[in-house]
Amino acid sequence: MNNEKPFKRKTYPVLEVHRRRVKEHLMELERDGIIERAQTQFVNPLVVVVKKTGEIRLCLDARKINKRMANDHDQPPTIDEVFRRIGDKKYFTTLDVAKAFWQIPLKEESKRYTGFKFDNQTYVFKRLPFGLKAAGASFTRAMQRAIGDECDPFTIIYLDDILIASNNLEEHVFHVNYILERLKKVGFRLNRDKCEFIKTEIRFLGHTFNQIKAEMNEDTKLAIQNFERPRNKKAIQAFLGLVNWDQRFVKNLATMTKPLERLLKKTENFEWTDETQRAFTKLKRAFQDAPCLFIIRPGLKFGIYVDASKYGLGARLYQ
Repeated sequence: MNNEKPFKRKTYPVLEVHRRRVKEHLMELERDGIIERAQTQFVNPLVVVVKKTGEIRLCLDARKINKRMANDHDQPPTIDEVFRRIGDKKYFTTLDVAKAFWQIPLKEESKRYTGFKFDNQTYVFKRLPFGLKAAGASFTRAMQRAIGDECDPFTIIYLDDILIASNNLEEHVFHVNYILERLKKVGFRLNRDKCEFIKTEIRFLGHTFNQIKAEMNEDTKLAIQNFERPRNKKAIQAFLGLVNWDQRFVKNLATMTKPLERLLKKTENFEWTDETQRAFTKLKRAFQDAPCLFIIRPGLKFGIYVDASKYGLGARLYQ
């Protein structure tokens, strides 16, 4: 922490219709050892998120404390790395860590930075809260230590999602049991309803994989198709973030997004023109018709296609 000066940020109002449920949720978190009443000189606003199911989720607006925290450069693998590491594996299992961040205890000296207030009562987190910029990296390291480097050839960890990939059934059963024992040993709990065991085709990080190919999930395609016409720059950023996540599935994507990206420039006023509408429609159509990608086969030769124009350049690897 590069600045120890205390602060108390203004709390956000909670709608009266949600106040009782928020209070009950805080009492539950206190009983479960996630938070505790405490005195602290660092008070962050509490953000209350109500899911479609009616479930309450609490996060810290930790922007103030995040500015003071050192950057943590440990990152989960990219999608391209996932593709590469899966190789031509045949059997897959995915595990979901239940309430992942809350399974990581905070050091005593770190708790005071996570303070928040509700109904004039002050709390701190005893476990890793949502909102801290180092939370993802801290959790990833904890998972990697729990599972061990020896599992790296057949295990991919992406925050609270674990993918186990093996060459044959006998090997896969051994790998799955080994990982389950390691998680049990250190006390990580899984969400059984979200785990998928011993599949030849699996959904992971918005994609569907098997031994031969990877495809975009249909719900990802549907999210792009149902995205309403952006009305401001923030909406354009959201749409571009959605399509760029799956950029590898669409040829010449950088060129296709240029008309939308131009509207993000500080010197550009937001004006939705026929050109931007055509680009928006073309992008939706491209992802609706997105092809599958074949998984790299170790031992086969590679080739590369290269293309360029005054608007952008691109390349495609093939076997």
